[in-house]
Amino acid sequence: MTPTAAQSAHRQIRLAQYARRAGDTRLARRWALPVLKNLQLQGAAHPDLALVGQTQLLIAQLDMSDSRMASAHAFGSRALSAFERLGDPDGAADALCVQSYCASAIGRHDQARHAAQSCAALYGLTRSVRTRALGLNYLGVAGFWYGDHVGAGSTLDEARDALMVHSPRDAQAFQLHVNAAFNQFLALSLQREQGATHGDAGPLLRSLDTARRLALSGDTAGLTRGAQDIGLALLTFLCAQASLITRQTDDALRYAEACRRRVERLASTSWLRALPHWWHHDHAQQRGDHRSAAIAAWSLRQAARLGEHQPLTELGEKMLAACAKR
Repeated sequence: MTPTAAQSAHRQIRLAQYARRAGDTRLARRWALPVLKNLQLQGAAHPDLALVGQTQLLIAQLDMSDSRMASAHAFGSRALSAFERLGDPDGAADALCVQSYCASAIGRHDQARHAAQSCAALYGLTRSVRTRALGLNYLGVAGFWYGDHVGAGSTLDEARDALMVHSPRDAQAFQLHVNAAFNQFLALSLQREQGATHGDAGPLLRSLDTARRLALSGDTAGLTRGAQDIGLALLTFLCAQASLITRQTDDALRYAEACRRRVERLASTSWLRALPHWWHHDHAQQRGDHRSAAIAAWSLRQAARLGEHQPLTELGEKMLAACAKR
């Protein structure tokens, strides 16, 4: 690659990164894919490791946004290899986060935990509290999809405490509170599934109050547009579910509609498209409308399959099996 061609390729990747941060994954792909194709043609002989790592990471992040989880995991692995050869711990941390998130989605829970732990361990090289908190965040996510809600809660609390001491207005704090609330909701759902008539919704409600406050105060501004949309979709879903739990039906309906509008901004393949169906299932169950619950469970499973999200697909199958017994 000539110096002029290399400069052009780096410029295209920067433009693609700007497009991704603005939430335009299609435009980002238009800029990035020609660079990727050129890299693939040159193969291992390509001398610009930084360009290789940045391009592979960008494609991984775009695939992750569109819930192409297997592809994102593979590109993340290639990016990690390039960053490790380059000696770039920040790039390696970003690649490990992609690997952890996608490994959880495709059911490789041990890989997900290992990647997140490796990211957190990079604190020893970067001395960045944010990098450590990022790794702990994804370790918590890996834990709650695996079903370890106690461990996930402790890990997310550790990440949140570290970040609040050093960077209390960091946008990542919003994500940590949303993930903590999601873990608490999953734990409550499991308790109800196991026959508990009442669970302590207090931790869930407190996490949601904090996440709402951070969102309203503009503390999500540091996130990419895609990350904001995902975080706010999860927040409105959890608010809708919490309102169901506390029997505030009008609020539940309002938040459920807000969630539906939010997920429509995401890729048609996004696993988060399953969230409105999840709420409709739980709402129908609460009303004793088992036929509507079964329809919603089927829709949830289909959306989760399209989004390559195995834990959520399995949840849809469990919901369908429970509906069939009624």
